[in-house]
Amino acid sequence: MAGLDADVTIRRDPWGIAHVEASTIDDLFFGQGFVTAQDRLWHLEWDRLRALGTMAALTGAPADVVADSFARRARLPDASRRGYAALSDQARAACDAHAAGVNAAMGVGGLPVELQALGASLEPWEGWHCVAVFVIRHVNFATWQHKLWRARVLATLGADAVNSFRLEGSVGDTPVIVPPGVRAAVGVLSDGGLFDAAALDGPGRAATAALEPLGLQLSGSNAWVVAGSRTATGAPILAGDPHRTFEVPNVYYQIHLAGPEIDAAGFSFPGVPGVAHFAQTEHVAWGVTNAMADYQDLYVERLPDAVTDERIEYVEVNGAEPVPVECLLTRHGPVVVGDRASGVGVALASTGLQAAGGSLDCVLGQLRARSIDELDEVLRGWVEPANNFVMADRHGAIGYRTGGRIPRRTPINAVLPVPGWTDAHDWVGFVPDAELPRARNPQIGAIVTANQRVTEREYAHLLNYDAYGASRADRIWARLGDRTDLDLADHAAVQADAVSLAARRFIELVPHPLWAGWDGDMAASSPAAALYGLARDHLVRRVVEDLPSELRANPFAAWEPPSTALPASLRVANALDGMVAADDRSLVAAGLDWAGLGSEAVAAAEAELRRRFGDDPSAWTWGALHEATPLHALRQHDQLRDLVRPTSPPLSGASGTVLATNQNSGMTTSALSGSVARYLWDLADRSRSRWIVPLGTSGHPASPHFTDQQDLWAAVQTVEVLTDPATIAAQAIATLHLEPGAAG
Repeated sequence: MAGLDADVTIRRDPWGIAHVEASTIDDLFFGQGFVTAQDRLWHLEWDRLRALGTMAALTGAPADVVADSFARRARLPDASRRGYAALSDQARAACDAHAAGVNAAMGVGGLPVELQALGASLEPWEGWHCVAVFVIRHVNFATWQHKLWRARVLATLGADAVNSFRLEGSVGDTPVIVPPGVRAAVGVLSDGGLFDAAALDGPGRAATAALEPLGLQLSGSNAWVVAGSRTATGAPILAGDPHRTFEVPNVYYQIHLAGPEIDAAGFSFPGVPGVAHFAQTEHVAWGVTNAMADYQDLYVERLPDAVTDERIEYVEVNGAEPVPVECLLTRHGPVVVGDRASGVGVALASTGLQAAGGSLDCVLGQLRARSIDELDEVLRGWVEPANNFVMADRHGAIGYRTGGRIPRRTPINAVLPVPGWTDAHDWVGFVPDAELPRARNPQIGAIVTANQRVTEREYAHLLNYDAYGASRADRIWARLGDRTDLDLADHAAVQADAVSLAARRFIELVPHPLWAGWDGDMAASSPAAALYGLARDHLVRRVVEDLPSELRANPFAAWEPPSTALPASLRVANALDGMVAADDRSLVAAGLDWAGLGSEAVAAAEAELRRRFGDDPSAWTWGALHEATPLHALRQHDQLRDLVRPTSPPLSGASGTVLATNQNSGMTTSALSGSVARYLWDLADRSRSRWIVPLGTSGHPASPHFTDQQDLWAAVQTVEVLTDPATIAAQAIATLHLEPGAAG
């Protein structure tokens, strides 16, 4: 094949997972691109088209018009090209080889059913597209839309209500990541004046008031590691599961890469060379969770005065006229909300756009690191997303580091849009990498990350405003206990933990006979869990009904990408447990309290369960209400509707449990997001390591590997990770040899 220097061997194991072996680095990434395109060609095209802002040209869907318009306004293609040009020679070569592998697979395979149904053809991949698909996966994964929401809260309910929507809540404490095992009060950031109402009301009110012409009227992942001193083998074990939206096909792709100085099994982003987030090599293992660190700011700009560059682009729309898109640039970044006609715009400043794909410079070094110290050094160059990196090596060391480029600026930037017409809120450099939080071989013998706050209040820099509460981290610490004989089965049991601490608090507030003796375990077979899960759904709906219309209807809907603009019900659901725990009644009508509203919700839930399943509570199970609902971009297409909607067994877990199967309470009890991969990395013997993904490795509905891992994933089971060459060869169900110069 054109682009190869030497032979590449690809073997498929019984799960269809590709094992790529090559004698040069470029050939290795070529092989990775080839097998990814074999399995995920639609996935590759979907991400690329979204990044380029050309999806609506195929679908004509109004939601895709809005998303494409955002990609154009944010200038994602420009940022991706610049980011690719700024990569090291090695990283650019890796992207070029990966793209060449994708193109080679296009040349020997047919079109996926999605592109056939759309009547689409394929365009060749280029190296910079690898950066583009990495960017589209993360530009809406961070903080900017949360700040836009809080601007609506400030305008509608006032500054006092902004902190009510903090994911972390305002009472109790949380086990911070650094130092491991230390607990810190969760209210200190707002109670101490940093984010209190008075601090938010000045610049925040000025910026929010400026957004009136746009219709704004004034009136979750788990990863942990334990040291060898706490395991049965005497070597570390690292485990975790990233949480994202359930998609068809799954966001992550299992792969094993073997080449010069590289032998790594991990989960890749299709279209991106290497395995950046979760992997185990011969020497080290790592996993990540979202650090919730803030690297995106919103600046309210006066237009056209703030414009430094502008152009009109046209979004092609299948079956309709092209839509003109005004692409404005300011000194802070591209305008993503607003336009010249209104005289106001919101500019997005993001390290991920300023150095798009910069994290790809780390990939080769990650794969070649021989210790966590080497891995830590490589990650000095990590840009986005801002991650909690949990690490272990075969020497027995364990560690943690925050990875990412975090700007330094005023605290209010982390909460709300800020005035762009003054330099008072501009970035003042970045947090030095040497000062980012780290931990090495803590005395407690474990490090736990579950999107909770990273540091104590005394840390010198402001990393974030948003952080999840303590529930998942508390459960992980409780399950690990103080044991010194932990094995892989124990860590698998932690991954399967479905106890909801929020449920335990709720049933104390609102007793019910069905909850007598129930410990909050959201098991699929549990009637008590069914009653609680549905009652929470009714309670969220009740609160949303009482919200001002300005919060229920999004004034920015014409600009925010629909797939990532969270509805008011999910905003309430995410904050509800913290509000109940703090007895925060800011969203409750006068004369009502949480106990009364909770009782109403329980009564409504019980009536619904009786109506749907009969009067016998033994027939009420959480699993009957709770199954995975992975979404395909073309799920509404007449020819594809049945093909791309895989079924799901009943699921245990819920929002806020370690076993993350997150329902959007107030909208559905089905799970729309959660664990999109699970891994158990054994540093004593890599042949004992385990992994799993929802659905399967293939994105083709007709493939036997489209959903062959789904039942095991739902049961929180895993399959073995094959890395030994003899074992791979013995178990291979298919072998393919790619040769230089061959036609196909």
